[in-house]
Amino acid sequence: MSQREVNRLGVIKRVMDGALDQGQAAQLLGLSVRQVKRLCRSVREQGPGGLISRKRGRPSNRRIAAERREHYVQLVRNRYADFGPQLAHEYLQREHGFAWSVETLRGWMLQAGLWQAKRRRAKRVHSPRARRQCLGELVQIDGSHQGVSEFLCARCSETCPRRRASLATNAKPRWASRSPSYAPAFVNRSS
Repeated sequence: MSQREVNRLGVIKRVMDGALDQGQAAQLLGLSVRQVKRLCRSVREQGPGGLISRKRGRPSNRRIAAERREHYVQLVRNRYADFGPQLAHEYLQREHGFAWSVETLRGWMLQAGLWQAKRRRAKRVHSPRARRQCLGELVQIDGSHQGVSEFLCARCSETCPRRRASLATNAKPRWASRSPSYAPAFVNRSS
């Protein structure tokens, strides 16, 4: 019995003992009162086995006949052995009147050993970069021409658009607060 059927059996036994009425059991199980009556009757007549689905273990009514399946697998084996399921499906549809889905054909090809499923590549995990330990280890200089920085430019005596910040600590390095002549050699002082 599945866990769902075991749960149903517990509720149906409570109904049969009189602890629950059929309406409450129907709400608990998400069924109609009529279905609860049918379940109670099947438990009385057959015991707990009456709750087990009679369809379990039986083949589907919609399954494709084995002869027809084998016919199409043989066609793929003889004519389209080097094709993938999608291309084989297109040819079978056009040339032989195949009426089922690509996934059906893919399953048949897998079982017959004519196709091997490709392994999906595992997604790469991109963890965020940890902050650097040293002050000024990574320095970013923003040379945008927007008046967002608080540094004064030596040439024009107005707000300079160059921003300097350390990516390690989000703090300005010591040389950024001094005059532009003291800046390191890699800073462009001409503009």
